[in-house]
Amino acid sequence: SEIPLIGADGWQQLSDSAQQIADEHHVPLEIVERLIWRHGSGITDVLAIADSSPELARVLPGGRYLAAEIVHAARHEGALHLDDVLARRMRISFENPDRGMATAELAAHLMAPELGWSEGRAADEVHLWSQRVDAERIANTAADDDSADEARRQVTDARHVIET
Repeated sequence: SEIPLIGADGWQQLSDSAQQIADEHHVPLEIVERLIWRHGSGITDVLAIADSSPELARVLPGGRYLAAEIVHAARHEGALHLDDVLARRMRISFENPDRGMATAELAAHLMAPELGWSEGRAADEVHLWSQRVDAERIANTAADDDSADEARRQVTDARHVIET
């Protein structure tokens, strides 16, 4: 027996309806197409969040993502840190030239109420993200793999930080 991946059920119908979905939710078609690839039928959950508030329906810097995706990642995908969202859930760090730096503060602001973060905790998450991006840039110019690994290891991994 075959078991479809989560979100795979009805994928082709969603894909065929991308323009209609974009029109109904006032979201650019290219974002809807990416959301269908990323979430499949789970796109309805992301768009419901976007529909709940103009702030969450806005397109983030870089033009490929919705603010609602940040909230969705914290609320429904188990994201606990800013790097969970920007690197692992949304992949902004890999797909945008600025690696998510233009989005980091807004993302932390949107995640804070979802995860019970204080303003200080949100600022710490942005700081850790900035350090990670700097280390990745250094690693990308390193002469060899060992030097690149050393540059990345100099940064505190947010997953090892516990709020006090």
